[in-house]
Order: sequence, then C-alpha cells, then structure tokens
Amino acid sequence: PLFVSSFIMNYLNNAPKYAIDSLLSDEMQACYGFIAMPVFVIGLLNNFIFSPMIARMSMMWKEQQNKDFFRLLGIQILIIGIITIVCEAGAFVLGVPVLSMLYNTDLAPYKTELLVLLLGGGFLALSGLFVTIMTIIRIQNSQAIGYGIVAVCAYILSPIFVRKYAVMGASVLYLLLMILLCIIFAIMMMIGFKKNT
Repeated sequence: PLFVSSFIMNYLNNAPKYAIDSLLSDEMQACYGFIAMPVFVIGLLNNFIFSPMIARMSMMWKEQQNKDFFRLLGIQILIIGIITIVCEAGAFVLGVPVLSMLYNTDLAPYKTELLVLLLGGGFLALSGLFVTIMTIIRIQNSQAIGYGIVAVCAYILSPIFVRKYAVMGASVLYLLLMILLCIIFAIMMMIGFKKNT
C-alpha cells in the first residue's frame, strides 16, 4: 500500500501537467512547469521543521500522551499555515519577476496561477503531515484508498479543467485535488484516533 500511495502521489503532482501536454501548446506546458516549481518549497520547509518531531510524537502516541500529541499536531498545522502565508506574500511581490528572470520568460500573465499553485503547495504539505501522523498511529495502509479516490478525480477532471480554462484550470485543479486529499486524510485520521484511543 505504501508503494501504491507513493506512486499515485507522483501522478497527482503531475496530472495537470499531463493534461496540458495533451491539450495545450508546448509554450503553455513550459510556463506551467516554471510557475509550478516553487510549489514544493512549502513542503520542503515544513519537512525541515517537522522531521525532528516525528520520533517525539511517536513516543507520545505509544505512551498515550494524547494531550501533548495533539498539541504538537496543532502547532505543526499552524506552522504550515504561516509558511504558506509567507510564501504567498513573497510570491505576490517577487514571484513573477524572479521566475521570469530565472527562466528568461515573461510570466506576468501567470501571476494568479502561481499564487493558486502555492496555495495548493500548502495543502500538499498538510497532506504530508497527515500521512506521517497516519503512519505513527499505524493506519498507513489506508493512505492508498485516499490517494486512489483523488487519482480517479484527477483522471476524470484534468482534461475538463484544462480544456476549458487552460493553465488557470490546471492550477485550480491542483489546488482542489490537494484540498480533497487533506479532507480524506483528516477523516481517516479522526477515525484512527477514535479507534486507537
């Protein structure tokens, strides 16, 4: 199940790009790739902060220190929110000029798409946190179900969104997929908490 989950997650990250490749021009495909590059920065920053806490949270869960466990979980969710807001603000001011200079391409028409994708990156980081928590409470095999549901949605909706709204459609679709993934994992976590406490 963990392999299936990782495999599908790679598909989800690239599903909008695949649809653009099939339906739009090479230029739009390149521009989407340029503005999608910063998306993973939020998850990367979050991992630097969260990784040292994993062993500690695992011990808390094992020793049934539920109050401290949920407090740390809440703090981490707050940190992801703060990082996302900071990245959104930075992208609003500097994102387009920096990326345009970096890739020698005028990305000014894609500023809104960049902000939408970064918000999706925030939910990507949140889903990564939920995946880690699901592993700590030993319901990691359920992840494949959540990823599978979202993958089916991505497969069906990608051509519809991209055909109708082009790069904006791909960006909004990515955000919606990440939100759906977080909702599904949050429900699974709550069920896991209830069963295991």
